[in-house]
Amino acid sequence: PDSLISGIENIVSYVNSVYGKLKERSIRRLLLVAGCWVLIGSYIFAQTGPGGVGNNTSNRLWLKSDGNVYRDAGVNLAAEGDPVYRWTDYSGNNNNANQIDGIHNPIYRTNIVNGSPAIEFTGDTYVDPGALGIPGTGSFSIITVVEVNSGYTAGTITDDQGDYIIDRYPDNNELTSLKITNTDKFGFQKRDYNNTGLGGPVSSSSINTANFTLIDYMRARGTAYKIFINGAFESSVADADGNLTPPVPRIGRHAVNAGNGLKGYMTEVIIYNYGINSAQVNIINSYLAAKYNLTISAAANKYAFRATHKYDVAGIGREDASNFHNDAMSAGILEIWNPSSLNDGDYLLFGHNNNSIAWTSTGAPTGISKILREWRIDKTNDVGSVTFSMDLSTFPAPPDPICSKYVLLIKNDGDFSTGATILDLIPDGGNRYHVNNVTNSDGDYVCIGVRRAPTAAITPDPAQICVGGILNMNGNPMGGSGIYTSHLWTGNTSPLSSPIIQNPTFSTTTANVYNLTYTVTDSKGCVGSDNIAVSVVAQPLGPIINVKTPNVASVCDGQLVSATFNAGSGGIGCSDVYKYRFDGVGLWLSYTPGSN
Repeated sequence: PDSLISGIENIVSYVNSVYGKLKERSIRRLLLVAGCWVLIGSYIFAQTGPGGVGNNTSNRLWLKSDGNVYRDAGVNLAAEGDPVYRWTDYSGNNNNANQIDGIHNPIYRTNIVNGSPAIEFTGDTYVDPGALGIPGTGSFSIITVVEVNSGYTAGTITDDQGDYIIDRYPDNNELTSLKITNTDKFGFQKRDYNNTGLGGPVSSSSINTANFTLIDYMRARGTAYKIFINGAFESSVADADGNLTPPVPRIGRHAVNAGNGLKGYMTEVIIYNYGINSAQVNIINSYLAAKYNLTISAAANKYAFRATHKYDVAGIGREDASNFHNDAMSAGILEIWNPSSLNDGDYLLFGHNNNSIAWTSTGAPTGISKILREWRIDKTNDVGSVTFSMDLSTFPAPPDPICSKYVLLIKNDGDFSTGATILDLIPDGGNRYHVNNVTNSDGDYVCIGVRRAPTAAITPDPAQICVGGILNMNGNPMGGSGIYTSHLWTGNTSPLSSPIIQNPTFSTTTANVYNLTYTVTDSKGCVGSDNIAVSVVAQPLGPIINVKTPNVASVCDGQLVSATFNAGSGGIGCSDVYKYRFDGVGLWLSYTPGSN
């Protein structure tokens, strides 16, 4: 399966390289269809396994102690000191490892290595998954992380004595076991279907009881059996064996020998149905080293940001034309693939800070919300541009559901509020998105965001005028992308000077209540709106004199004049405050009812 995937990826790279040179319309249509299938294939065959290597087809088993470990058949999660009844498989094959007898259960321990829990085995405890489904005609790879306590027992590479870290069940001919051998070494004990070829490679370095050890052992069918310790190749034996079907692994002890088991801790067990290549060995080892803060060989360690972004490290890279990996997904969310220039020695790995998948505007660019989780990129040399794909199935609804415009944010520090590269994502359907031809630098931070819709706030509010008056309206758009491509007023729009501008004037000779909605659309297609009711009333009737005494046009200086008035009415509200003046000149004087 891995060679098939690699072949497809090579074809895709070739198609990309020649696309610009092909001018015939039929060829371009063919390539467009092929490109659609390639994009669909990037999700179907997404590399979701450890380190972004493999999927449920090739990654047959993936047990990790920080995953769901149960103290029963799968209802209650284990706590410190609980017996382990079920260890959940994360390969996607639902091949959980179980121990149901209540006697041989390993123990769940918290905060054992770099803040992570571990499974403690005491020499006669073990768990058994189901059959791996790996054919005997091919290759396989097994990776584990263990700490062996002092007081272990060693056998030889050809006997059934000593402590077994991984064996088989039932007790049959085929062996793909990991045991302690040759006094203080790790040994990969193998034997084929025909009960021949007993033996295997033995590590050259001694067991270190003070630290966890990362062990890779594998069969390259027809070539060799190999064992790696902490990222470094240590030993191999030639493969001249027949078919060897990896048996059901008994994890923690020998198949039948009581007490011949691991005395120590285990955090991870990973099994593939093919021989992972040297680039994939480096990537998986970098994932495990970051997670558990392991010291591995400098040549194998391709990720430097374990102090802050140690979670779900994944990556792409190449050692040579036969040993490369060019598609990886982290945490089932962020996938990087399709590098334009993946050459010998090039790597790009990325891990996240384990923050929650929740929206925040803190540290985000204007008009955008981002999730709290961020990834960091470690580049060795340059892989060229890449495609970023995302599966947002686990994301909460965006803050503005009417504006589901997702973006990829890239910045050389963790503050995306200013200076971030903002790339709009292309929807692929089913909560999946991508963006092509992305370039980034070593140490860049990467985050997923979503655009916020613009808002509108109509002024004046409240809006009241008399018939014949003029009201200056304004939708006052804010936020969003900051660039507004459309303004639209709807409702009772006949009094507006224009329904398609931000700030029209409003005027009418008909008294009524006019309901209006203003909608703004920004340059990213997000919309915001506001509503208002404009009250238009008749012009008011002013107050008039009712009785004037004396009722003459002019009086002598000093003569008393009195008058009563009929109040005004209408308009948008009448006042009981009156003023007067004589001869139409001078200042207006206040009039208080009841005084002369």
